[in-house]
Amino acid sequence: MPGVLENALNAGKTAGKKAKMRAELVLLDRKIPARKKAFGIELYDKLNAMTCNQDFYSTNDQTISTLRPHLLATDREIRALSNKKLEAKGSLDIAVARRAEAFPAKASNWKEKAANAATATGMMGNETKIKTRMALVQSQMNIIKEKFGMQVYDVLEELFGVLGTEQIPEHSATDKDVNAVKAVFRQCKGDIEEILRTKKEKLEQIDALNVDMSLRRL
Repeated sequence: MPGVLENALNAGKTAGKKAKMRAELVLLDRKIPARKKAFGIELYDKLNAMTCNQDFYSTNDQTISTLRPHLLATDREIRALSNKKLEAKGSLDIAVARRAEAFPAKASNWKEKAANAATATGMMGNETKIKTRMALVQSQMNIIKEKFGMQVYDVLEELFGVLGTEQIPEHSATDKDVNAVKAVFRQCKGDIEEILRTKKEKLEQIDALNVDMSLRRL
């Protein structure tokens, strides 16, 4: 009887450990696409100015040629939203200036103070709406950049599997951009490999628990 009870307790503990590790595996699986999305934001922010450089269109460099269609498509979407954000920023600056000019003289009695407070509250409410609109546009821009990261990570992984990610001598602006791409990719790949190593360890621990439980039943 004590042996049966002990086995039941051990089985319960093992089941708890396995459930915890499986939950951790789910989180690890989510971290990989999240890291690729963060890679997209970082890479786009480093390279978006490159689309204004003539060398970006004329170079035969394999890294730039591979990225070019993806970056241009992303850049078109981002620029359209950037214009909306700039318009909202202009509206916000005007609203803030109007609020500052709305009360040239200090209120002299409680009625004037109450009226001024009501007016200021309305103006600040309008400013908050504009800020919310700007935040929404920024969120939309980040989603586009994240999609860019998900698209180009696998493409670059295949390319750099052949070319390598070593830095090259910088003789031009294009060389500098290529090194930037390699550096950002290398960091992301290292982070993903670490996630995969951790995932492999968790799976091995679950397998070890399964074996241990099988042996206890013998």
